[in-house]
Amino acid sequence: MHFVHGDPAYTTIVLRRSKLMLAVTKRKLKGKDMSFVSNIRGRMAKRAEYKRTLFELTSMPEETARDLNIARADMPRIAHQAVYGG
Repeated sequence: MHFVHGDPAYTTIVLRRSKLMLAVTKRKLKGKDMSFVSNIRGRMAKRAEYKRTLFELTSMPEETARDLNIARADMPRIAHQAVYGG
């Protein structure tokens, strides 16, 4: 039997395999593995916070940025310092 991508039967097999892999992965994660997952989640949250901060800075009107003495080129650095420190 040959399955074609987009075929409902193919999609069902792929979904079942993904759910099985997810279930197996959840069972294997203990101890150090969970701290690894927590570390990745923390990094993802920081990255999302950085992107939101950068969006807010770049959305600022030009006059406001000038009043605050913030150049457009400095905005990524400012957002990075605000989120990650340093």
